[in-house]
Amino acid sequence: MSEKDISFSQWLLYGLPFGIVASYATCWVIMQLFLDRRRWQQKLDVECLQSAPLSLPERKTLMIVLLMLGLWLTEKWHGLEIATVTVIGAILLTAPKFGVMKWKDAVKDVSWNLIIFVGATLALGHALISSGASEWIINNVFRFSDINTSKSHFLILLLLAIISLTSHIYMTSHTARAAALVPPLLYLASSLDINPVTVLFISTLGMDYCLTFITPALRYRHAVFGIR
Repeated sequence: MSEKDISFSQWLLYGLPFGIVASYATCWVIMQLFLDRRRWQQKLDVECLQSAPLSLPERKTLMIVLLMLGLWLTEKWHGLEIATVTVIGAILLTAPKFGVMKWKDAVKDVSWNLIIFVGATLALGHALISSGASEWIINNVFRFSDINTSKSHFLILLLLAIISLTSHIYMTSHTARAAALVPPLLYLASSLDINPVTVLFISTLGMDYCLTFITPALRYRHAVFGIR
């Protein structure tokens, strides 16, 4: 829907400051709400554990992870997509005489239900775009509030942030939220001449920031549906 894309390095550049600020701010709010002043000012007695030298499999794993991270950050230079780099890393981890685990053991540990679920949600997202359902959702769902005719980009982005922040209450899967919400939101951005990168960034940050549900959504869906 949009000719623009965000590389891994750009996403890291945009998202890391928000992640750091949100982590500290969230921790501060939780401490203020649930700890009294005495416990809040009490110093943590953290036991210092002596770190043992890394074993050979651990060094190999660390090397492969750093290699994958480097390739993700330099995607624009070599042209390898994130998925391709991930597959290469998986092959190296399970390669005979070099990997840190056997291929059979790795296959047994794969959550195939999750892979099928992710594939289905990606197909859902493609269907929303190709069938015109994204356009229908925007033209009908937002019509009652006249948000699609608003000239205030700030008001529109605020509404998108609220929808994204509360989306984990009615859709417990990160992938399902992205597949169902991102296409309509991008269509809204294109129809109102809003930067699609801004809309995508705000919406995905909100979808992953799950702090408004009393029972953690991850535990709920894992207990009921067996989805991690």
